[in-house]
Amino acid sequence: MFALDAHGLFPLWSLLSPALDSRWANAAAVLAGWIIILLGLKRVLLTLLGRAVQRPHLQHLAPLVDAIAPALTITIVVSGIEAAAQTAPLSQAWRADVAIILTGGVVLALVIFADTFSQVWLRGSAARYPLFAEGYGIVTGAVRGVIIALGLLMFLESVGISIGPLLASLGIGSLVIALALQETVKNMFSGFFLIVDKPLEVGDYVKLQSGQEGQLFKLGWRSSKFRMLTSEVVVVPNSQLIDSIVTNYRAPDGDVAIPIDLAVLNSNNAVHVERVAREVAREVAAWVTPDGSRYEPEVLFHGISGNLINLTVLIHARSSESIGIVRSEFIKRALARFAREEIKLPS
Repeated sequence: MFALDAHGLFPLWSLLSPALDSRWANAAAVLAGWIIILLGLKRVLLTLLGRAVQRPHLQHLAPLVDAIAPALTITIVVSGIEAAAQTAPLSQAWRADVAIILTGGVVLALVIFADTFSQVWLRGSAARYPLFAEGYGIVTGAVRGVIIALGLLMFLESVGISIGPLLASLGIGSLVIALALQETVKNMFSGFFLIVDKPLEVGDYVKLQSGQEGQLFKLGWRSSKFRMLTSEVVVVPNSQLIDSIVTNYRAPDGDVAIPIDLAVLNSNNAVHVERVAREVAREVAAWVTPDGSRYEPEVLFHGISGNLINLTVLIHARSSESIGIVRSEFIKRALARFAREEIKLPS
């Protein structure tokens, strides 16, 4: 049993009394009040912002509101610790530790804000762009790694640790990695520019610089895949695709312009050839698009080579899936009609 005499509990109380200084009680009250009040204000603020971004013209700001919430919580806590530390009877060494905690908390809040905002934005981009959807894990991991690395460097610099040697080491390592992945990085950036500039989209029927024609059915990070009319798949690195001349047969309204090249002998009447070719093209257009096409078939003469007249017949279809059928049907009908009209073809 403990005796309540001068040699018992009272000496123990005299030892504990400095720890129970009123300034510590004040500091605890400041910390608790600071956190409770500001968290309540944060909740009200985020509720108002959440309602505001529901408006159609402000919906693009919703990711920003989502990113603010966790960052605000951390900022409130570390700022409360700093406010309480100003009231508490701390030694100089403890105040230095509190300053490090404050710096770390602010940097952590910034990192969480940037990371949350980037993740929400990338998630929305993945829903809009197939290329982002395919490489979503790689992109988000890379972005998160960059954000965390920058946050760590900011923290180290803020607490007085020199980051010069670390940056030098990272620079050498990055150079080695960049040289090793030069072609991969080049293709990835080319894929990004294909998305932003949109010269090609999945489903387009194109003619490559090599002369091959096919439908773009996959736009990837490193390469794009085209399905030829004979069902072969041609894989083209994005860096080559973006640097080459590519003919896109897609019209502005989504229809596909199908060119069919012909050559007839120059002994034929050009006006007669044009009239017959246009009539055959109209028949094929009506056959492939029963409800009518928005475009009239065109017959364009574009050169004379020796004893030949070169021309192109242009027929529009609703989708690139009709290209092979349209060309085949036009050639069959044109040969039969040319024979009846006595239009001479090269032997």
